[in-house]
Amino acid sequence: MDKAERRQVCELTSLLIVVAIAPSWGGIEVEMAQRSGVPAVILIPAGKKVSRLLRGNPAAVKELEYETFDQALTLLRHTLSDVLRPAPNIPSLLPCS
Repeated sequence: MDKAERRQVCELTSLLIVVAIAPSWGGIEVEMAQRSGVPAVILIPAGKKVSRLLRGNPAAVKELEYETFDQALTLLRHTLSDVLRPAPNIPSLLPCS
């Protein structure tokens, strides 16, 4: 991950959406999001395995398993209003950089 990608996740993102197409896909980004207080939604294609490390990350506020692209979009639309509700800003104990 380069400096621009790190800045995008840590400073310019209010919600991280990860499509877990492989077991640990998005793990680094979700960890950086967690350290920056950014919630993450994990979209999981039906039947795909996702690592416990990714699923257990405190930033992963929602896991959505889907079978079709349209179903993924519908699930995501229904989830966004809940996930993006204002929440208390909890300062990170670890810097993202």
